[in-house]
Amino acid sequence: MVSGHMRVVDRQGNALAGMAPIATREPNAFDEPIATGAPTDARGESSIAFPSDVRLYLRAWDPELNYFPNNFYDALPGTGKVADGMVIEMVSAATLTMALHTQDGAPLASENVALMMIHPTRGPWWPAETDTTPEGVAVFTRIPPGAFTLRLKTESNKVLEIPEVALPPGDTVDLGLRTLP
Repeated sequence: MVSGHMRVVDRQGNALAGMAPIATREPNAFDEPIATGAPTDARGESSIAFPSDVRLYLRAWDPELNYFPNNFYDALPGTGKVADGMVIEMVSAATLTMALHTQDGAPLASENVALMMIHPTRGPWWPAETDTTPEGVAVFTRIPPGAFTLRLKTESNKVLEIPEVALPPGDTVDLGLRTLP
């Protein structure tokens, strides 16, 4: 086992308490952590112990999903060494809204919609789901900021892909009216 000290901050460098240091085999949201450290203290500090025989990604996790990591550190196998003074910068979650209509112009009312956010170089990154309003409005809250291709799949098996959507930290992006195929 190897251990590393981590400090978790927001974009302005302010300490974030309650963030969990994690080690995963992949940097995306699908990979269950193989090690988790104690939540960060009031100074944003904690440590994590993890196996040294596999490549891992070290970052922090906000259990409330108000923040997402903006960076991670590689822990390479066999080295027994991690970066000194790891600082993980967290960015505020984004919100995504859109109105979904069928091809005949009717709102996709009260239907479950699954969202997959696809990272341009790392592939599938983050899943989310929501139910549309009676007017067909879908609102996805507490999602990672960044630039992604979005793939929506409805309960009625309609799929819509929206390329190159930028989701700035802490902002709400409204994609307007989208017609399902």
